[in-house]
Amino acid sequence: MEIEKGRLVGMLEVLKKVKENEISDITTKYNVLKNIKTISDEAEPLIEIHPDKITQQLELKREEKLKELCEKDENGEFKLTENDQAVLTDENQQEFNDYLKELTEEYNPKFNKSLEGYNQIASEKIELDLKTIKLNSLPNIDINDLENIMDIVDED
Repeated sequence: MEIEKGRLVGMLEVLKKVKENEISDITTKYNVLKNIKTISDEAEPLIEIHPDKITQQLELKREEKLKELCEKDENGEFKLTENDQAVLTDENQQEFNDYLKELTEEYNPKFNKSLEGYNQIASEKIELDLKTIKLNSLPNIDINDLENIMDIVDED
């Protein structure tokens, strides 16, 4: 079966969920496990290079700076507003805003370049030997999950 690499990530997530459910039909169980093994080799590297990793790095740096600048109470705990927002002095708020601007300027080009590369790889087609799974043998599967695996579902 020819399929875009990017579709494999969603397909893998759904198949792992299906695997966790009770599957009574042994053929279905085998096909689910076989497909997970086949898809993993292609999907796992895509998951690792996903641009969200860059966003996560940015978020960690943002949180570190916020912790550094946030006002603390007498116990050393962060002061929060009623809306659970960190309390910053005006001076610290300006420093935090400046830091965010610098961080965004640093990470935006990395993110954009990563996203472009990811999309290029994700759009590549690959030939995989995937097993079909009978729709009526799948345990309670929601419509969004079903959409992700429709390429390998046999409706008969």
